[in-house]
Amino acid sequence: MSYIDKYLLSGETIAFHTRPHWIVCAKPFFAVLALLGIAGLGVALYASRLHAANAADKLYVESGLVGLFLLFLAIVVPILSSKTVDCVVTNQRVIIKTGFWSHKTTEMFLNRVESVSVEQSFLGRLFDFGNVTIHGAGGTPEPFHRIAQAREFQRQIQEQIKTAGAQGPSFPVK
Repeated sequence: MSYIDKYLLSGETIAFHTRPHWIVCAKPFFAVLALLGIAGLGVALYASRLHAANAADKLYVESGLVGLFLLFLAIVVPILSSKTVDCVVTNQRVIIKTGFWSHKTTEMFLNRVESVSVEQSFLGRLFDFGNVTIHGAGGTPEPFHRIAQAREFQRQIQEQIKTAGAQGPSFPVK
């Protein structure tokens, strides 16, 4: 049972669920890959100046292992951080939960949502991700970056607001 499923209200059902796009992992991966390429060139130049073949071989192995470890971290850390974010639209609320050890949860009842804006770059449109900002009644905007299926997330919020408005409010509005 997921975190979101445990905290649904009675009669509340999930209409749409998304997470950050896989593109959030690409930037750290390519940055570390470029740094490893530069470091590898430096190690190769330094090793070529060493006279003992064993010392050069040992340097290659050690720097290669450090590079693989850094590349592993550059892949695993962004994947774990993106898997710990849940963006959910229910028939009553919009819920966005972030974090693994400690949680930050942003919840907004659908009748309190004033607008939902989506910003997409060319790559965002191409790969179907964008920045979503939810504007609540009387509150500050809540931005969420690089969300997968950002337009569909926006459409689902609007659809649920429309459906809830047709049925009338299921909770008191103050």
